[in-house]
Amino acid sequence: MPLPLVGPGMRRDDVGVDRTTDQGTGSQCGHPPFTPIPPCDILGPTVQGTPSMKITRVTAIPMSAPVPPANRHRTDLGTKVKSDATLIRVETDTGLVGIGAALGTPPIVKAIVEHELAPECEGEDPMFSERIFEKMYNGSRARPALERGVTQADESRRRGGIMEAIAGVDIAIWDVKSQALGVPLYHALGAVRSSVRGYASGGWAPGDEAEQELGGYAAKGFTAVKMRVVGRDGFSIPNCVRRVA
Repeated sequence: MPLPLVGPGMRRDDVGVDRTTDQGTGSQCGHPPFTPIPPCDILGPTVQGTPSMKITRVTAIPMSAPVPPANRHRTDLGTKVKSDATLIRVETDTGLVGIGAALGTPPIVKAIVEHELAPECEGEDPMFSERIFEKMYNGSRARPALERGVTQADESRRRGGIMEAIAGVDIAIWDVKSQALGVPLYHALGAVRSSVRGYASGGWAPGDEAEQELGGYAAKGFTAVKMRVVGRDGFSIPNCVRRVA
């Protein structure tokens, strides 16, 4: 038997049952009458009818900085010659500005933020951060997703580049929230501890130079370091054993 179609503001078990008035049969099933959520409550949360704060502008600034030859290091992807990132600004009508950052190809991230995500964020209250995230993640399916409380992500939104952009905007929105609350961002997110142990990431120096490199991190105060077993001098079992020893 085919499943019945479900319209906006309805649950599947509402089909064929009038729950919109007191005369509906919903009460006969042991459920209170069902009243669809007004679209304005779904797509525009308010406090006493007026948004307490609104996002007025979302912009992205593509950035790229070359790595000086003396500081270049090899990763699993090759030698790193530049660092790319996109700075994202979320401005509000209260003057608060949130800053986020996204990886990915900067011009592409900028286009996604300013042409797809910004219109979905502008006019929203940044204190409703999860709602805004759902709008960005669900894309063209945002309305039914918010109505029913079930994520229905648009397939085009579940991709690397756009997820990078969504993450950067989300960070900026949380930055605004933490400023509005008057607490550090890690408090707003839900803190577990007040400090986190940091470690240095390196260990690419060739041969016996690795010892000097890692010792330099320790001299700077790091108590932990990530070391690469294979250095810039190439892979061999004897090389790896000597570096680790």
